[in-house]
Amino acid sequence: MNAMGVLPNFAGTLIYDHWKSYYTYHCTHALCNAHHLRELTYAHEED
Repeated sequence: MNAMGVLPNFAGTLIYDHWKSYYTYHCTHALCNAHHLRELTYAHEED
């Protein structure tokens, strides 16, 4: 991520799947709802 030089200077809202590496960037963070739905579907089907 750093090698490409995009995220170290990113100042917008970063939407992602809760990958811990993204939390090191100084920007606004948001989690992807598609990932939330997959995790909820899994929990519903498996638990």
